Amino acid sequence: MARSIMRKGDGAETGRGTKADAGEVVRWQMDTIGEPRATPRATEATPEVRPPEEELARIREVARAQGHAEGLAAGRAAGAREMAELGQLLGRLREVMDGFEQQLAGDMLGLALEIARQIMRHTIHVHPEVVLPVIREAIASLPQGSLHPRLILHPDDALLVRSVLDANQLTPAPWRIVEDAKLERGGCRVETAASELDATVESRWKAVIANLGREDAWVDLEVPARSSASTPSRESR
Repeated sequence: MARSIMRKGDGAETGRGTKADAGEVVRWQMDTIGEPRATPRATEATPEVRPPEEELARIREVARAQGHAEGLAAGRAAGAREMAELGQLLGRLREVMDGFEQQLAGDMLGLALEIARQIMRHTIHVHPEVVLPVIREAIASLPQGSLHPRLILHPDDALLVRSVLDANQLTPAPWRIVEDAKLERGGCRVETAASELDATVESRWKAVIANLGREDAWVDLEVPARSSASTPSRESR
């Protein structure tokens, strides 16, 4: 809907002039509903407002602390992995060392036993009288009243025992001395009608090394055993 509006001041002239002389008429029209309205001009961009320096410092401190915490956590995780790997490596090294120590201990024990063998052989050779305490101990271990005891010795040890008896003017014991060249010097066997006692060097050696968990045999490589055929056993009082 539209209507005519007369400009201000035009009414005074209507009586004196014609309609054509009247002031210019301006027509007003209401906007049509639904018509697009003119787009307003874009406002100028608001300049960026920077936070104060204290806020920037706080942000930097928070970022630094966060980075430090993350780096520390990553370092700890890496350290834990390295420690686990190191623990496994040390475990394998310990297994190797245990095996090496066992082998080394076995080798050292074998060397010590070989040295002990050589010392015993040397002692028996240089001091053959060491057989006398062995004989006394063997005889003392026999039951009282044993019948027909026999003392079996290497021929050289048998000669030594007889010389000791003669030197001390002792009456021969009620047991017989039997020579056996198969025995090694330094040991003996005692036999009775009911029992037998082995106090040879070989048997005493086995008893000692058995306590060490070893089975090293007593072998005399220097002096081969003489057979009973070449030197038969001799029995005497």
